[in-house]
Amino acid sequence: MRRRTLLVLFIGLAADSAALAGEPPTALQTLPVAAAVSCDAKLARARQGWADAEHSDLANDFHKERIEIPDKWCRMWETEGARKEYAAGDFARVLFTGPGIHPSFAGSLVPGSGPAMGGSFHTEQHPERLRIVESVQAMASTNGSSSVAARLFAMGSPSDPTDVMAAREPRRTGSMFIAHQSLTELTYFGSGNDSVSVDRSTFALRRTLAGGALGVPVGHGVTVSAQLSALSITPDALQGPAFFPTTTSAASAPLTGESRYAVYGGGVRFSYPMFFRLRGYSTDAGAVFRQYQGLTGQATSYGRADMGWSNSFSDSGKFGTVRVGALATLTVVPDGHAVPVALQPTLGGTDIDGSQVLRSFHDYRFRAPNRLAASIEHERTIKGPLSSLVFADWGGVATRVSDFDMPHFHRSLGVGVSVHLGGVTVVKAFYAFGGGEGTRTTFTGASDSFAEPFMRQSIF
Repeated sequence: MRRRTLLVLFIGLAADSAALAGEPPTALQTLPVAAAVSCDAKLARARQGWADAEHSDLANDFHKERIEIPDKWCRMWETEGARKEYAAGDFARVLFTGPGIHPSFAGSLVPGSGPAMGGSFHTEQHPERLRIVESVQAMASTNGSSSVAARLFAMGSPSDPTDVMAAREPRRTGSMFIAHQSLTELTYFGSGNDSVSVDRSTFALRRTLAGGALGVPVGHGVTVSAQLSALSITPDALQGPAFFPTTTSAASAPLTGESRYAVYGGGVRFSYPMFFRLRGYSTDAGAVFRQYQGLTGQATSYGRADMGWSNSFSDSGKFGTVRVGALATLTVVPDGHAVPVALQPTLGGTDIDGSQVLRSFHDYRFRAPNRLAASIEHERTIKGPLSSLVFADWGGVATRVSDFDMPHFHRSLGVGVSVHLGGVTVVKAFYAFGGGEGTRTTFTGASDSFAEPFMRQSIF
C-alpha cells in the first residue's frame, strides 16, 4: 500500500508539472489519480473530523463502522485484477463483522431449519495488554426456529508488540458465553449404523448453554484448554416410527422432559504453522474430553472425547488445494446410564455443529453415542473467488466402541463449487451421490464465515 501511495503521489506530481508547463495531461495520468485520491481523501476527512473531539469506546466503534463500509466499497471499485477479490473480501468483512451492528444470514440456523436471518452487535476494547470483544447475535429461520447468543472474548497481547513474529504467536484466551436455541424440527431415524430411512421421525428441541473456557499456549504450536458450563436440553413434539415402540430403550432414552448437566473438561490442540498462510502444508489436531454430569436425577451421566485432525496442502500454481480430515467421538457410558438422543453425535449431510460428512445422506441420518469419519476434498480456482470442489466421505456410528464395523461404513462422493472471499470459504454448493439412498443437492453459507475463527466456533 505504501508503494502504491508513493506511485500515486509521483503520478500526481508529474501531472501537475505537465499542467504548469502548458502540456495537457493524458487520461492515463488523471483518471487513476482521481479515483485513488478520492478514497484516501474521504477517509482522511472522516477521521480528522472525528479526532477533533474525545468520544467513548462505543461511539468510536460505531464511527469506525460508519466510515469503513463506504471506504472499503470505494477501494473495491478502484482496484483491478486479482486484488479486487481481496478488496471484495475486505468489504464483506466490515459489512458483516467487526465493531457495530450488522445484518446476519445463513443457509440454515441448523440443518433442516431453512434460511435464517437476523442481526448482530459487536464491540471491542483494548485495555493494557488485552483485547476484549463482546458480541450478541439473534437469528430466526423460516421454519420457526430461533437462536440468541452472547459472548465475551478476551485475548492477551504479545509481550513485545513491536516484534512481528511475536504478534503471530498463539496467546492466552478466555471466554464467557450464554446461548439459547428453540428448534422446531430435527430429524431422527433411530439409533445405530443400520437404521433405515423409512423410519424418519422428527422432534423439537430447546437447549440452553452458559459457561466459560480458557486456552493457554505452552509452546511449539500446542495449546491446552479448560471448559466449564451448564447445559439444559428439552426434547418435545416427538413424531414418527423411530420413536415407537423404542421410547423406553437405553438407545433412545430419555426423549422427553428436561435434562440438565454440569459439563466440565479440557483438551489439547496442535497447529502447524502457528499462523495462517494460504500456501504450503498445514495441519491442525486436537482432542477434548468433557464429563456430562446429570443434575436432574435421571441416569444420563457420561464422558465424551471429541478428536479431530485436518491436513491441507495448497500449491502456488494450478494444482489447487487438497484437504484430508478425520474426526472421532468416543463416549464412556456407565452401566445403567444412557446418552440422550438430542446429545448423540450424528453423521450424514451436516450435523448440528456444522460438520459435513456423508453428504449424500440426509442431515442427522446416522446417530449413536460413538462415531468415526474421514473426508478428502480438492478445490481448484476456476476464476476469481469461484472454485471447483470434489470430495469423498466415509464413516459410521456405533452404540459401543466395540460395535464399529469399518468394512460396512457408509460412503458418499460429490462435486460442486465454492466461493472464497478474503481467504475464507463463505459459500458451498454441491451435488452428492453414492451410499444407496439417492442423491442430495446442498447449499451452505453464512455471513459469520467472514468472522475471526473464535467467532465461528460452535459453543455447543
